[in-house]
Amino acid sequence: MNDDLVKRLARAWAGIEGKAAEFDACAANPVQDMRDGQFSRYMFQAEELMRRSGLAIDMHQMRLRADGAAQSLA
Repeated sequence: MNDDLVKRLARAWAGIEGKAAEFDACAANPVQDMRDGQFSRYMFQAEELMRRSGLAIDMHQMRLRADGAAQSLA
């Protein structure tokens, strides 16, 4: 799964819950995340949401199609 996309989704989820500042602080400081768990919890939830919704598979298939199209143009 694309880590940037997962992180963006996780940050949006944290923002909805009013925890964007805590998410950002924990993302920047692994020691704080070990204590508070805001970053890792939202990242896990975002990955799980993508997996359960089928978005992860859809993204993988789109990437394969795009790679195939790019190779045929070369």
